[in-house]
Amino acid sequence: GDSTSIATATGLGSDVVKLQSQTGTDLGAALIFDNLDTATYRSFKLYFALLPNGAADGMYFNIRFRTGGSSGADDTNSRYDYGYQYTYNEDNQSQISRVNSDRAGITHTIGGGTSEGVNGFMDFSLNRSGDSFNTGNGGSNAHWSINYRNEVGNHRHSHGNGVYNHSSSVVHTGIKLYTGSGSNSYGAFANYKYSLYGLKG
Repeated sequence: GDSTSIATATGLGSDVVKLQSQTGTDLGAALIFDNLDTATYRSFKLYFALLPNGAADGMYFNIRFRTGGSSGADDTNSRYDYGYQYTYNEDNQSQISRVNSDRAGITHTIGGGTSEGVNGFMDFSLNRSGDSFNTGNGGSNAHWSINYRNEVGNHRHSHGNGVYNHSSSVVHTGIKLYTGSGSNSYGAFANYKYSLYGLKG
């Protein structure tokens, strides 16, 4: 009979490295990673779960890239293009898409009740010195798949993408996930856990 050739995938092995892992309380309004080793790691994967502290309702969940190494600061330039779709009970769905915003939105509202929160994963790559991308939005970018409960306790799922559209001139060294209303910090998280992995390349 005919023989079938099956390609054997090579394992990533030590090319995937756990960089950080933490569980705690009183996170505040943001989960921040500064001074990431972009010379070693081409991209990163973040698994996380965050529980609001109950003091605020209707919080939006956003992302910004960071500059400045260990003393990082948010990149607030209006250079973020993003879009996400969220699905919720009984086959409902909606979507949001923005260009030239000062941050990238990740989800619609999450609430402040004890049954509410957010968990999921995010993959992101940071534009680094020498990348020299200047077409196709080829620099810092992120995509995510997240489960969350909104301010009235309904389950929702969000998946989306964000990109910094002026990548050829900006080197990013970190990332910030934060609650907000518009671009302002809003509310806080109580309990949290996360694991951050780096992919060499």
